[in-house]
Order: sequence, then structure tokens, then C-alpha cells
Amino acid sequence: MAPRIKRLREHLAAKDDVFPDGHTLNEEIRVYHETLDRAFSIADSGAAIPAGQSTARGRRVCAEARRILLDDVVFRYNYLVGQLKKKDTLSGMVAVAQTNFARWLLSGDTSSDTAIVAADRFERSGTSACSSRCARRSRRIAPCWPSAGEAAASCGCRSSMD
Repeated sequence: MAPRIKRLREHLAAKDDVFPDGHTLNEEIRVYHETLDRAFSIADSGAAIPAGQSTARGRRVCAEARRILLDDVVFRYNYLVGQLKKKDTLSGMVAVAQTNFARWLLSGDTSSDTAIVAADRFERSGTSACSSRCARRSRRIAPCWPSAGEAAASCGCRSSMD
């Protein structure tokens, strides 16, 4: 156990350009949210955006995605805690969240191509609830949700947990 604790302490203390204050919980959360903002900015604009940067519109789209995930998935699932369920799954809630996010995107000032890319980023921004059974079929969006490191890798950032 001592070697694992030592590696964890070394990781927490490690500092670099992305984590100038070390890998504390607050810094990990900050970098994760910056990475999501950047991913939505890239999806929305189609532009190459450097690590640690984002666009105002990308941040707005990301904030709406987080709001929808919170309302349609997290709050609804938490409401069911302690209740007997036939299947303990998020798939129905995720489908509702994806539909609401797509509706929000398409009702705004986005082109349909930008909306499809941003919707794809939305479904990659949450939890690891779904796995290989969530296959992509043509333009249908499947709920495959990466970890923070995978989210960072999917938009070109380096993982914070190298």
C-alpha cells in the first residue's frame, strides 16, 4: 500500500503548465471543465483552439449541456435512489437529455452541421454509464461517456493523468 500512497502523493504534488498548483481536487475539476469548454468550442466553431482556451459561445453551449445533464439525468436518477428498479440504467434519462440538448441546439443560431458535432460532444461529456452496446449508427448519437482523461484526449488535450 505504501508505494501506491507514495505515487498518489507525487501525483498530487506534480506541477506543470496545466496544473500550476499541483493536481489537487479543485485543480482537477478546473482542468476538466476547461477541457469541456474547449471541446464544445471546437465542436461549435470548427476552429483549432489551443489548450486552456475556449470561445464565449462554446462556454455557453457547454453550460447548457451541463444544465441539461443535471436536470435530465443526475436529478432524476437521484430521485430514484432507494427505489426498487427492474434495471438500474441511465439510458432512458440519457436519451431524454440528448433530445433536449439537440432541441436546444437546433432552436438557436447554430447550423445543423455544427449542432450535430456539438451534440456528439455533449454525449461524450458525462459519465461512463454506457459502453460497447452504444454503437454509432449513421448519424444517430450514442451515449458513450468518457472519463476526464478520455474527454481531454478526444479534443486534443493531453490527459491530466498521464
